Amino acid sequence: MAEKCVNFYSKEKLNCSDCFPQDAVICVPEELTLSGLSTIEVSIESLTIINSFCGKVYSYLIKYDTDLLAEDTELTSAYVEGAFCKDCLTEWIENNFEPKAT
Repeated sequence: MAEKCVNFYSKEKLNCSDCFPQDAVICVPEELTLSGLSTIEVSIESLTIINSFCGKVYSYLIKYDTDLLAEDTELTSAYVEGAFCKDCLTEWIENNFEPKAT
């Protein structure tokens, strides 16, 4: 297992980005992954806030396992289509789709 890092830039601050490292999932083109799925599990290592003339931009340093990618694939920022916190998504699904006791 070889690990590398890539930056992901977003105008949105992830809910789980106050404490590091944080487990997350990123969306990438499915042809880049060995599984054929469009997501891989990653770790958010840090957050840098960039103040630009268009507002804040959040730069996340993301660590990923190269074994999850197709052979000879180098993950770049351009391939990262989105990111979400594993715990935040799980909690949201449980809160919104779990049957409520009456």
